[in-house]
Amino acid sequence: MSTAKLNTHAPSASVAIPFTNGNCISLEELQKQSIDGLLLKDIAHPLVKFQAYKNHQLVLKSKFATGDYILTFNADSKDLHVACSCKNKAPGICIHIFKTIDAIAYKYGNKYFEQLQENKQFDIGFKYPDAYDKIETDYGITLAKRKELKQLYPFENTSWPLPLSDMLALEPAIESVAREKRAAVVFFVALPYGKRQFPFILSGYGKLSKGNDQLVSWVKFGPEIDEAIGRPYTVDQLGLYLKAGELRKKVEEFAKKYGDVYRISWNLEVQEIFQEWKILYPLLQDEIFVYAYKYYGSRQLRGRPSKANARRVAISKKKPFVYFKKDSIKGKSQLSLGIKIDRKPISSYRVHFPFLFHNGTMYMFDSYQDAVIVQWIDNIGCITFFAEHKKDFDDAILTPLSQKYPIL
Repeated sequence: MSTAKLNTHAPSASVAIPFTNGNCISLEELQKQSIDGLLLKDIAHPLVKFQAYKNHQLVLKSKFATGDYILTFNADSKDLHVACSCKNKAPGICIHIFKTIDAIAYKYGNKYFEQLQENKQFDIGFKYPDAYDKIETDYGITLAKRKELKQLYPFENTSWPLPLSDMLALEPAIESVAREKRAAVVFFVALPYGKRQFPFILSGYGKLSKGNDQLVSWVKFGPEIDEAIGRPYTVDQLGLYLKAGELRKKVEEFAKKYGDVYRISWNLEVQEIFQEWKILYPLLQDEIFVYAYKYYGSRQLRGRPSKANARRVAISKKKPFVYFKKDSIKGKSQLSLGIKIDRKPISSYRVHFPFLFHNGTMYMFDSYQDAVIVQWIDNIGCITFFAEHKKDFDDAILTPLSQKYPIL
């Protein structure tokens, strides 16, 4: 049976603990201010139990071997203010405050208390109960954003793949030239698994049906002539193959240099890859047999193409029209992506930079800016913000976007 005594009287006057420049709590500085510095290593972390959150104040109960103590936390932009029911009168921070903060930082990180600042996660989470799940543990409480919010402004980084101002300043598209269609061998738009590389082009040979309108089987990757097929590449197709090889080399070198393409800041090398695609895309429009191909690595190229990994696509000359939608309900708003083809909104599409796939058709975005903006918002799903952050959101996101794209 526990003999711990609960100190339920009101907490003493609070102590102010400054945030660092990164809105963290420095445990090293906190330790220097502790009045029981010699005892810190000898006392274990307490069990920390959530009691309440009200009027911007978090109330926790810390269970030590010597008793239970009530601690209150609130924060402004500069300091974390903490009070403990132990009624310590000596200058400095009592051991209960230090050990409680140490336990919470051990579990949730030393940026945890930034969430107590005005209009940050705790204010929003308790004002809008459907926004966060409240998870109570032996280290207090943590808030878990619900999946339907997607990206939550301003608590999550919206600067992927580039800061919005940089994306909106990207150069316009290069004009493409339409060409006459030809029946030809197979070209594959290789879509690397998990979007870990940019798309590139592979080519291969297949046997045609008697009507020359269907592939009955595939024989191999590459431009080599097979006697059983007896049909060489045309000069234009061989030129496409050679240009595609240069693109693939750039894509693979980029992947080796930077790793996962969706975890880096996009740079001039990515724009060069986009411009290579702007040249190659109209050449693909000339071909009859083009397939989107799931690419898992170079080992696949040792055998024949796999029908299970291929999906025939039409290469469209039409350009996707990019716009944004803003929906609001009960103090919460969401900004999401919209795409139109021939002035009609579409749904159930798939994005793989710099392309959009919809109903068996492949589209290329008209500009690098469109491709980057769409990949940015498609990756996060949508951005959620609350009424408390509307002005900041308008200034940082909505107004700059509205100067380049319609907001409906």
